[in-house]
Amino acid sequence: MQEIIHDQKFQASVLYLERLELYKEEKPYMIAFVPAGFDGPISNHQYSQHEVVMTDVRGIEGRFSLSTHGFQFLKWKTSLSLEDFNDDTKIRDWYYPEIVEQVQQIFTDAVEIHALTHMIRRRPDPSLNSAHTEEDSRKLSPILYAHGDFTPTGACASLEQSLFPKYGHLRGKRV
Repeated sequence: MQEIIHDQKFQASVLYLERLELYKEEKPYMIAFVPAGFDGPISNHQYSQHEVVMTDVRGIEGRFSLSTHGFQFLKWKTSLSLEDFNDDTKIRDWYYPEIVEQVQQIFTDAVEIHALTHMIRRRPDPSLNSAHTEEDSRKLSPILYAHGDFTPTGACASLEQSLFPKYGHLRGKRV
């Protein structure tokens, strides 16, 4: 096993969406779930590869804070097993409250904290043949290009679906 040198910098290739003239007329799109009978391109994305310097932060996670860096590493013992992460109900009923508890320790002045949504991504099993089941098609692979999980519109739509039906009193407030 190779020894890990913490705080080591290395070069890696990252794919970024190209800035095409096409995107001035047609928004970039990618269809995640192809409907039966669909007969069109599932994406109009074109990517370019860029070399970037990355840092292996294993062992130095404590150097990063949400207020300074926009992200923070948290580590806690979850009550869920690895297998439990295949069950969306267990994730929502057990893991979401754990997330809220951890985030409350950072935002001590927050009035309310809610876990919004999740998406489990796994590398496909190479032993599977091309005859995937419907359940297999719902399993998402890791995304291999630079991306943001939400557009402003997408974030609002997610709030409408996930949060506001139960917590409508938060609509119009800073969330």
